[in-house]
Amino acid sequence: MLRVIALRRLRVAAGVAALVAALPGGRAAAANEPAGVVAAIEAAPAVVVAEVRSVAALPHTAFRATLAVERSLRPDSPAPEMIEVAWEEPAPSLPPRLAEGRRVLVAAEPLPSASIWRTRVPDDAARARLLAIAGRGAGYLERPGGAELDILEHYLLVGEAARAGDAGALHLARLCAVGQPRLALDAAERLRAFDALPEHLTPGAARALVEALQRGDVRGQREVLLDLIALRRPPALRAPLEASIRSGGGAAAPPVLHAALGALEGQLDDDHALPLLESGSAESRAAAARHAAGPRTRGRLRDLVIGDPSPSVRAAAVTRLVELDGMQAFSDATLAFDDDSAEVRAAAARAVARLDPAPVDSLRRLVEVGRVEEAKTALVALSMMGEEAHLALAELAVEHPDPAIRTLAGIAVGQPIGDTH
Repeated sequence: MLRVIALRRLRVAAGVAALVAALPGGRAAAANEPAGVVAAIEAAPAVVVAEVRSVAALPHTAFRATLAVERSLRPDSPAPEMIEVAWEEPAPSLPPRLAEGRRVLVAAEPLPSASIWRTRVPDDAARARLLAIAGRGAGYLERPGGAELDILEHYLLVGEAARAGDAGALHLARLCAVGQPRLALDAAERLRAFDALPEHLTPGAARALVEALQRGDVRGQREVLLDLIALRRPPALRAPLEASIRSGGGAAAPPVLHAALGALEGQLDDDHALPLLESGSAESRAAAARHAAGPRTRGRLRDLVIGDPSPSVRAAAVTRLVELDGMQAFSDATLAFDDDSAEVRAAAARAVARLDPAPVDSLRRLVEVGRVEEAKTALVALSMMGEEAHLALAELAVEHPDPAIRTLAGIAVGQPIGDTH
């Protein structure tokens, strides 16, 4: 029975995405995706900085490269002057990850014993000289900078136990602040999974995280760090955050700092939030709406849902409104059901769906009598809810007078598109 429900929910998610637009959010990594660069560097027996001297193609979308080693980041494991590494390229249309003449960091490990490598390199002696790029090819950095190399070298010097404590948190936080984008984002992901972070975030690490929050060159890192802060609530972060907000001019400080303070506290009081709502920055207004807690800020959420020019602010406001007031906010939340922005409609649907099963009857009435976009958004909300909502959708798929709505309700309960039987 559970497997049937799970399969139905997968079909629901696939079908209803077309009603509003793809819902924002992360995804779990697939089992065959490459390991992160930090994990690859940690596990590899050899980590070197080198110049790529030559690159050659191998059969079956693989490559090999000869590297002139400049430096080993593992002092206990010195590398020879020259090494050869090999890797697979899953996207043949893209250039190989290592290019001749380029300075790189490479984490290397023994070549896999899979038979395909014997096909690629039939000569036993030549194959024995080859190492693999660790982490299924993830263990490399192009043009590594001096600061990130020094941090990685110190990180590798500490033992595994220390990496799970103060030293590990400090080095990862510093990589978030100064590492090149791929490394910085991976370090942030590692910190987010650090269960004991609140106990091990030293003042230096906290300052590095505040610095990392203000970077604009690492796509996705801010979202990861804000999620980390909301999840872990590390107390050491409060002092450097508040100091940075003060030095940045209070409400004029970078909006991400206010968002981080709201994530840390779980709320923003009126003294923090109200000046943000007057800001010309949509990011600042969204931070205030997302964490509204004081009575004056909270009282303005409905006005933001219907009146703010920014979709991100309207989405944050409807989410917080329902979060705070539950079913009492249902009628206000449905004001966003026919918003011009798919982002806002999706946020409203998700917010109402979390109240399951209380809104089922009200959502069904909206599908039956609401305007077109209202009905579609109500269908999306029902599709994200439980068995009572599923029964309502099944009935709408048969009984609704509008054939378009019947079709959409059918999609929401897992009926294949184009199925006329």
